[in-house]
Amino acid sequence: MARSQEPRTAELMRLRGVREHNLRAIDLDLPLGRLIAIAGVSGAGKSTLALQVLHAEGRRRYIETFSPFVRQFLEPVDPPRSDELDGIPPGIAIAAPDHPSGPRATLSTLARVAADLALLFAHRGQVLCRGCGHAVRPSSLAAAAAVIQSMPEGAAYEIAFPVDLRPESRPEAIASSLMADGFARARVEGVIVRLDQPEAAYPRSGSFDVIVDRLVRGRDPQARRLDALQTAFARGIGRLALWHGDVREVHALGWRCARCGLDRPPPTPALYRHTSPLGACPACEGAGRARGTPGARPRSSHEPTPCPACHGTRLRPEALEATLNGRSIAQLAQLPITESAAFFTALSRQGDDAPALEKRIADRLEALVSLGLGHLALERAAATLNRSEHLRARLARA
Repeated sequence: MARSQEPRTAELMRLRGVREHNLRAIDLDLPLGRLIAIAGVSGAGKSTLALQVLHAEGRRRYIETFSPFVRQFLEPVDPPRSDELDGIPPGIAIAAPDHPSGPRATLSTLARVAADLALLFAHRGQVLCRGCGHAVRPSSLAAAAAVIQSMPEGAAYEIAFPVDLRPESRPEAIASSLMADGFARARVEGVIVRLDQPEAAYPRSGSFDVIVDRLVRGRDPQARRLDALQTAFARGIGRLALWHGDVREVHALGWRCARCGLDRPPPTPALYRHTSPLGACPACEGAGRARGTPGARPRSSHEPTPCPACHGTRLRPEALEATLNGRSIAQLAQLPITESAAFFTALSRQGDDAPALEKRIADRLEALVSLGLGHLALERAAATLNRSEHLRARLARA
């Protein structure tokens, strides 16, 4: 059998007179591009050689490539005590955990995918109202005014606000109160009626629109238009309806559903993280388990009962309203990583310019697949991983 070719001098890491901790002026040549195991008795200096010498020197040299402006924000690294260190490239150090992960740790948090997923859903997720399923998009006074501005000259339109009715509501009494405030007309199921018409067929539930002003584009003074918009938003508790012809367009301030008026928190990254107080399920506090829940059947620690409130997703209901290409963040976390990696790889290739965030998620998931973790799901509890899986998950985030 032919012997492997000896590495050239340029492919060696050359260490001379290394004097860190237990190392006593050692000289060593280590080949680059080879798998090297460092063995020895306890206290021989194995960790010192790997971490305080090789890794530390590689990191120090990498930091020196930064500009002085950047280096001022980084902690300075002293070179290891030695006579000579040559040929040491930047490296990655992965320390084995000494203790099991906490109850909220998952494969996603170990591999540092969770933070990127939360950021992606906060910026690109389509938010659907959990009350009526309508898409929620924040509007503003300026946005509503811009819609009117874009209408053609001579177009008639109405600025109105919705009034929600419940089965116990008395529409006639509501109409009388509105007339006392100076309003005269409303749209009931799309038909204009006078509020003083006793025969007006108000719905017993649902809503109708109270008309604040009727205007014609081009003959609508800006002050009057803006006053009507402000009134509509105020009386509609953050919602207004624009009517042009038979077309109704509803605007809602903030993250309130324009159709049913249900409020929701703004889609910040914290909302989509079960490790955040904002995003965690209030019932299980992000653990995903029904530990201590009344009525929960006792099980072994390896098969905990899912939280009945979040069904094991660990997230509050509002975090599950957003979808990306039809999937919520919990649904993506439940897929085998081979499938979620394919999902994000396809997403990162949409368009000419692949978004950096989607590509970073896809690359990290592909790394997990290449490390033999593709059969697992991102939602997998870290405490159920064996030591090898735990280390490979940490390696993927490097």
